[in-house]
Amino acid sequence: MGDNDKAKTFKLDKAISAVIVPGKKSCGHEKSGDAIYIDAKRKILALADGPERNPLASSHFLERFKSAIEEEKLKDLSFEKITGLANSLVHNTKYHDATTFSGVVLSDNSHTGILHAGDSLVFKIKSGSGEITQLSRTNHVLIGRSQKLFQTGTVSVDPDDMIFLATDGFIELSRCYGCSPKEFLSRCITDFSPAALIANILQFLSSIVVRLDDIALIAVCPKALTSIKSRKNANIILKG
Repeated sequence: MGDNDKAKTFKLDKAISAVIVPGKKSCGHEKSGDAIYIDAKRKILALADGPERNPLASSHFLERFKSAIEEEKLKDLSFEKITGLANSLVHNTKYHDATTFSGVVLSDNSHTGILHAGDSLVFKIKSGSGEITQLSRTNHVLIGRSQKLFQTGTVSVDPDDMIFLATDGFIELSRCYGCSPKEFLSRCITDFSPAALIANILQFLSSIVVRLDDIALIAVCPKALTSIKSRKNANIILKG
């Protein structure tokens, strides 16, 4: 069972809700291998899942990514530029520091950038219909074992839609309820808001009696994020 009382959380008005819930402790490690990066001003959200033998690899990569982003001028920070920065970091990541990485770069139009390597999940939840589309392509490519990200590019996301990111602990949780991740996610959608979605998932998690893997979750509504006047202080890394 995930330790919900030890969860690390982040919320930004009605726009973003994120959480890391520690799960099983393996190989004597006391740290979760999951980490989250949120830069609300630049509209960049990402998560990573490090291996049991080096659980800090995830947060270390996100810290490097955050530093690389902050060194660039905001006005010049196109999705192509962000992709180049990420791939440069991937190319220079050592084998021992292998980790998954999944991120989204939101824009003011209908295009959202995807940066992805590994088995974490990125979904789009359609406003109104609740239709769910998986945006990430699941793969076995890890940062530190490849020269570049497995998947990069833009997809169509309406401002009213919701984006959901999850590490592979969400897959384990889904299986506990006899569902695919997509099917389980649909069961967790009630009130169409990031906070409600994360709260519902945590409620399902609290009923599990076996110890699952760590779980990192991010839900974001692009339109709500755009409408927030001040986002300059919402630039964080959550570590499990």
